[in-house]
Amino acid sequence: MQSDKAKRNPFLAGFLSLITPGLGNLYNGQTNNFYKFFIGFIILSWLSVVDNLIILLVSLFIVILLMLFSIVQCFIEARRIKEIELKNRKKFYILILPIILLYTNNFFITDNLKFKTYSIPAASMSPTLLIGDYIIVRKNYYSRNKVNRGDLVILRHHKNGKDYIKRIIGLPGDEISIKSGHLIINGNQLNTERIDDFKEIKEKRGPLGSMPRCSNEPVNLGDICKKRQYLEKIGTDFQIRILDISNDELGDNLTSLIVPDKSYFVLGDNRDNSLDSRFSKSVGGLGFISIDKILHKAHLVYWSKYDKSRIGIFLK
Repeated sequence: MQSDKAKRNPFLAGFLSLITPGLGNLYNGQTNNFYKFFIGFIILSWLSVVDNLIILLVSLFIVILLMLFSIVQCFIEARRIKEIELKNRKKFYILILPIILLYTNNFFITDNLKFKTYSIPAASMSPTLLIGDYIIVRKNYYSRNKVNRGDLVILRHHKNGKDYIKRIIGLPGDEISIKSGHLIINGNQLNTERIDDFKEIKEKRGPLGSMPRCSNEPVNLGDICKKRQYLEKIGTDFQIRILDISNDELGDNLTSLIVPDKSYFVLGDNRDNSLDSRFSKSVGGLGFISIDKILHKAHLVYWSKYDKSRIGIFLK
């Protein structure tokens, strides 16, 4: 069978390795290097389904290095190669098979990932989560773990199907009431301690010009918005930071109600800027959240648009 000879294009070689690590090496006729990069990438991708954040981050870092090295290496080799003989196994259509194998593998990986990412577009969970934060959550955590009071959870809205993040306050059977902004669970008022005011800049307040209210109303763009900040003790050794504008806001008083079976009562940490279980579904609130609507558990801030010091904060 007659064979062809052709020069290798270094830019095409680099692009192919960007699509699939090692593919540029196969294009260059370097079969051994192709197996090293391709198989290494597959093995590292499987590590991402392990339920361990450190392993996930390390494997992602190594994958990035592997891809960069593969791109640079095959680019350099393609420039050195004057021309190679294209036998049947080096024909262009052979390059399609690794791509199919890789993306078939990726479909499986996507379905089995133990972690997922979200961005925070609103201030309802300040000061725990700020606008511009990007977080990692433990995917489907509650399919194998019980829901605990104080958990920071991703839940699905009953109507619009969107995901929200709130904090679990009431468990099935709990009696919940609120008096002048003070939370009462099963007849016991939670202990709160006033700490320094929380401050945020008005111009960094979210999309579409959304303007949460402050304890001191700012006048000009860029003014500091101050809110009263408290440490609220949940349980014996767990406390969270909450924000409060005043004691007579909508939602600061709630008559006693019992959390139904297989349902939960959730609140935002920014108590006077959150639509949550205090408000019924008929008026746009969340009402009680059924167990099947609780999806993931918030885990880590991995990036922040406005405050880089928040990167790496573990959430509670």
